[in-house]
Order: sequence, then C-alpha cells, then structure tokens
Amino acid sequence: MPARSSAPTPAFGWTSCRVAAAVLLAAGCRVPPYEPEEVLVPDGADAFPRLVAAVRARFPRLLVCDLEGRRLQSAWIDVDDGVVPGRQRVSVFPTARDRVGIVVERSWLRQDFAGAPYWTAPVGDRDAERELAAALRAALTP
Repeated sequence: MPARSSAPTPAFGWTSCRVAAAVLLAAGCRVPPYEPEEVLVPDGADAFPRLVAAVRARFPRLLVCDLEGRRLQSAWIDVDDGVVPGRQRVSVFPTARDRVGIVVERSWLRQDFAGAPYWTAPVGDRDAERELAAALRAALTP
C-alpha cells in the first residue's frame, strides 16, 4: 500500500480558483468604458478660438493647437491640493461634427524606496473635466 503524503490539502482548490477567476473576469468586463466630458461647439468662425482662449485661461501653454482639426493639448501645470504635489494637463479633441471631448489628466509626485522622486501614471480627473467643461460652455454661450 502506497504511503499517503502528510502535506495538507489546499482548502482553495483548482475549481475554486477557476470560479474566482471567471467571476473577476466577468466583473472586469462589466466596467463601463471611460467617457470624456463633451462640449457642444456652436457654428461660427469665432467659436473654437473662444474655446481656445478659455482653455488658455487655465492651461496657459498649449503644445498642440490645431484649429482646423479642433485639437488642443496643454503642457503639464503644477497643482497642489495641500497634501501631495501634482500636475495636470488637458486634451481637447473632436468627438462629433459639433462636439469636442475634454480629458484632464493628473499625476502625483511620489518617492520610490530609495527616496528618488517619480511621477505616477496619469489618470483622468473627472471633477476637473466637469469644471473645465462648465467654463468652456460659459465661454461659448453668446
């Protein structure tokens, strides 16, 4: 008769792992996609230049300013919420013939285990997007 192993059997077997993986995968697939804040740009030759001026009021340096393609991207600006130093930038791009999308990205300054500073990966800042979209809508209202 073969000797039995004295090693304990795992309480969480392969079947349980597969079920857990399937549940996590299904939950991940149900996350809604990121939707940028949208602003209606009315017809008129001065509408997009007014939008550019409103963006520059908050993000003074634009790295991309394509008036014909209705694309903007600002340089990073410093933001300080009193807790952790950070930076923000905005991107504006066409989403439809008469609309533009707005994405405000933010990252924070951190230190690695050796104390060297680094920036975190940028993430969308929904509150800043809503606030900027409201300012742009006000600037585009005649």
